[in-house]
Amino acid sequence: MRFISIALEQHADKRSHEGNSQPKFLGDIRTPALAAFLCGISNNKKKGGLQLVVYADISFVRPQMQVFVTNLSVSSKWKQLCAEAWVLSAHEAVAALEWGWNCQDYRVSTELVTGWFADPTAQVKLEWPKVPLSVRSVAE
Repeated sequence: MRFISIALEQHADKRSHEGNSQPKFLGDIRTPALAAFLCGISNNKKKGGLQLVVYADISFVRPQMQVFVTNLSVSSKWKQLCAEAWVLSAHEAVAALEWGWNCQDYRVSTELVTGWFADPTAQVKLEWPKVPLSVRSVAE
């Protein structure tokens, strides 16, 4: 399974100087904070369902959360959604959302930085290099 690593890669130099090696997949070091199966039957008698797994780690200097939603229906085009958010510093946070087959078809990410430049300032960066055309046209 591929995980969102855009900000972790961008800030690898900062982490290496601080000696903090944060894992990419929280399931390697934590049990799920929440795990649920949501099942149902549609009007046409087809069974369907979702699996939801949430990992959270607030013990690191940079708290991190990962959410995975998997569509259990065989016939669905939408297979999996992966979301991740983490705090890089007291003034910087990053979040990303990927979806599709193994969370590799589409991706949206954002970074929020706050600080002072004469007055309180916030900078928001939003990237969507891989999104469906319909989503891109609505966002623009």
